[in-house]
Amino acid sequence: RDEANSSKSTYSASVGLKKGTYYVCLHAGTTYISKTLPFTFTLTHKASTNYEIEPNGNAQQATPLKLGVACSADIGNAKSASDKDFFKFTGTAGKRYDIILAPREGLWDVSDLYHVDVYDAAGNFKDCSSYDSLPNGTKRAVFQPTVNGTYYIKVGSFSSEQIHYSITVNAFQKKTPTLKVKSSSIRRNYWKTGRFSNQVTYNGDGDLTYRSSNDKVVSVYHDGTMLTWGFGTATITVTAPETENYKGATTSFKVHVVKPSSGFKYARKS
Repeated sequence: RDEANSSKSTYSASVGLKKGTYYVCLHAGTTYISKTLPFTFTLTHKASTNYEIEPNGNAQQATPLKLGVACSADIGNAKSASDKDFFKFTGTAGKRYDIILAPREGLWDVSDLYHVDVYDAAGNFKDCSSYDSLPNGTKRAVFQPTVNGTYYIKVGSFSSEQIHYSITVNAFQKKTPTLKVKSSSIRRNYWKTGRFSNQVTYNGDGDLTYRSSNDKVVSVYHDGTMLTWGFGTATITVTAPETENYKGATTSFKVHVVKPSSGFKYARKS
């Protein structure tokens, strides 16, 4: 660190430990320091039932997880660059579970953590149905056991830096899809022929349906394209169905069909 600003330099680390005696080694982070720099070392501790229990580097040492309760953990160079954290929970056949990795203590995200690996009691690797990136730097894996029993979660890191994170196993929650239209209101001249559309953004896994509030003004087809039939205003409703993975959602927009501009004489629409 910069010697001129050494008085402003701070570093903190946290780790969950069993009861016992431990030793802390402090050393200079660079060989370029040319003078003795004073520092203050502070150690605080508190009992916690929701912290990983070290060592937990294999399935036999796995920290137990309670459903719906976040467990704080640390991984990285404060312990070992090859550190792995193992956790275990009891799963019910046929039920789906969200395995959530979230940043804590000022960490922006958990992008340096592996996607979690899940194993059964016999050590067999079990696939998760999906891996998702969620808001606020959080990751989610969805796991569905095929038999009742104990399952083990392994977490590793791409980085040699210490990473503060939390892990939670929850009952599966369906995601809310993104469903939006480019324009909330469309103005359409009656004399324009052919179909037209409004761009829809959707990230769910169901088929969208479209409905017009007034087919005598605007009709809408199964692919979302529209055709005008008369003057007036119609509301087009776009609906995303609820699926196994996503909640249902609805959005809408208005279409205003107007008469031709002045200077045109209306004869008929073919």
